[in-house]
Amino acid sequence: MKFKDYRDETLKTFLGDRFTVTYLIMGRDEKNALETGKAMCVEQTVEFPAAAIEADVIHTDIIGRIETFEACPEGFRCVISYNSAGATEEFAQFFNMVFGNSSFIPFVRVEDIQISKDMEKAFPGPKYGLAGMRQLLGIGTDRPLTFTAIKPMGCACGGSGGRGLSLRQRRHRPYKRRSRSGQPCLQPL
Repeated sequence: MKFKDYRDETLKTFLGDRFTVTYLIMGRDEKNALETGKAMCVEQTVEFPAAAIEADVIHTDIIGRIETFEACPEGFRCVISYNSAGATEEFAQFFNMVFGNSSFIPFVRVEDIQISKDMEKAFPGPKYGLAGMRQLLGIGTDRPLTFTAIKPMGCACGGSGGRGLSLRQRRHRPYKRRSRSGQPCLQPL
């Protein structure tokens, strides 16, 4: 697929450095585990059949890359690097890139994330640190601080906000209004 007036050189000006995610792909079949890793490289970035993309820079710099793939006692450890440009505008997008659609793949788990220098600048972390955030929110260490799903965006304000929340500000559906409409649906784990 080629886009009208598309230039690899133009896209390259927007690229950043790379961050890595270590995934555990459980199972004993090496070939299937490697295919799962390759599919995640595409699914977590372009979400489009890679063979249909004719833009070189998308193949070389945008689609995730398997950096290492090795057997471990639980299955296979697959380290994939991603270009940080696709994940530094919003923290929710970063989570989607790390474990969005691939969270639906059975027997895959995120084990580690190594953020890039660009990401350190974009997301410096909570002002009070992790312990401070847990204290402010009244959440102990026995549960995560994040949602398991940060989509869909399709729910209208006042609708069933319990399906998931997107933290992104939208002019037609302001975050403050959406978050208030969803609050009655939220329950502690």
